Amino acid sequence: MIGFREMAQGDERFVHDSWVQSFRVSHYAGMIPMEDYHANQHRWVRKLIDRDGTHVLIAYNTQHESQIYGFLCHETGFSLPMVHYTYVKDDFRQLPTKDPSYSIGICTMLMAHASINPKAPFYYSYKTGTWAGLSKQSGPFGGGIYRPLFARFPKADAVAHEKELLAKRARRREAKEQSQCA
Repeated sequence: MIGFREMAQGDERFVHDSWVQSFRVSHYAGMIPMEDYHANQHRWVRKLIDRDGTHVLIAYNTQHESQIYGFLCHETGFSLPMVHYTYVKDDFRQLPTKDPSYSIGICTMLMAHASINPKAPFYYSYKTGTWAGLSKQSGPFGGGIYRPLFARFPKADAVAHEKELLAKRARRREAKEQSQCA
C-alpha cells in the first residue's frame, strides 16, 4: 500500500541524493562542470527545500515506512502551483502497467496529494529528458510551464519576476486585441 506524508527527518538523504543524481545527466543541467556539480547542486536543492512555502511530499510503503517510492518538491506563493522536482524510483514508474490495481502512477498520486492537477497549468523549475516528454501538451503532465528562473531567484524576487511576466503578457494580449479591432 502506498502512503503519502511530508518529508520527515531521515528522508533528506534520499531526497537530496535521488534529485542530484537523476538531474546530473540531464541535458537541461547545462554547462555545470562535473567536478563542481555535486557540491553546488546539493546546496541549491537545500536552498529550494528551505524556502518559505516549499514542501516535500514522500510516497512510501505503508507496511515499511522507510521504503520510499518517490517524492514531489512543490512550492506555494505563485499564481500557479510550482513543482521544483519529482522523482520516482525506476521500479515503481508506470505503476499501472506493472500492477493493474493502480489506475494512475505514483507521480500523478503525489501531485493529487499536493492538490496539483497535472493537466491544468502549473509551473516547474527543473527538467530532465523524461520530464520533457511527460510534460508535453499531450503528455500526462501537459499543464506544465517551464520556469527555471523562479528557482534561481530568492523567493521574493521570484514572485516579483512572475508578476512582471504576467503583466507583460497582459499588455501584449491587450495590444494584440486592440490591433485586431482596428
